Amino acid sequence: MLNKFKNSLSKYLNSTNGVSEQIIEEALIFHLVNNLHYTYNEKIITDSDLKLNFREKIEKLNNYKLTDKEFES
Repeated sequence: MLNKFKNSLSKYLNSTNGVSEQIIEEALIFHLVNNLHYTYNEKIITDSDLKLNFREKIEKLNNYKLTDKEFES
């Protein structure tokens, strides 16, 4: 599925004079959400938001609360 997306994106990029980074990001997000069933979280805006979300997911998956030291290692 990912190879199909890469091929489609590659063909699209080669057929245009240039595509903005925003268009590429939107295409990737569309693919992840619609084809791979990822959940898009609009609340993740900054790197800090991303790290916090990652930490929450890891803690939930492992049923274990990480200390700050463990997380930063």
